[in-house]
Amino acid sequence: ETPHPQKILNNLIYIAMKKILTVGLIILGLSACGSGYTADRSYMTQEQKDQEQQELDEAFERYDAATTDTDKTENLGSIGFHYMNLGNYDEAISYYKKVIKSDESNYAALNNLEVMYEEMGDISKAIEYVGILYNYYTDNTEVNNDFVRLLIKNKQFEEARRVVTALKSSEKIKTKADFIKSLEDLIESESKKEQQ
Repeated sequence: ETPHPQKILNNLIYIAMKKILTVGLIILGLSACGSGYTADRSYMTQEQKDQEQQELDEAFERYDAATTDTDKTENLGSIGFHYMNLGNYDEAISYYKKVIKSDESNYAALNNLEVMYEEMGDISKAIEYVGILYNYYTDNTEVNNDFVRLLIKNKQFEEARRVVTALKSSEKIKTKADFIKSLEDLIESESKKEQQ
């Protein structure tokens, strides 16, 4: 049964809005600060910033008390998350890189590295991390969507086409013909714009 076109559009909008909301809530604007980046947190009240700082401090305490590598890695991820929420990207990136040293397929760490690097304008680094995500989570529609979107943004149209071609053989995604078609259309549309 072919899904109704409105349902297809709603699903694509849902995926895009989910990503936009995540980025919007976590990373609302950037401003250069010294040699690194600090995300603008002017939308947060002082109470929210204090709460985030308290949660960061608690994550450090849990890390210090952790007795297993799994617990340590989990708390490194929490530390990175809270630094990211506070807008301190240099520290967040540092902690997320520690996470992937001990858990190379950690979805949250890889995804947040991708998001931060994209927001900082380093599309090559964002592609690097979404590429790692793609290697572990090939059947994840959000990962595929982000990978193709970033490749297009970086004008790597042939690589984007390769990703979509691989999707067609995915047992989990090939049934989502509407999703695959939307990615193909996006690639063609953007590559035509580039040729003009």
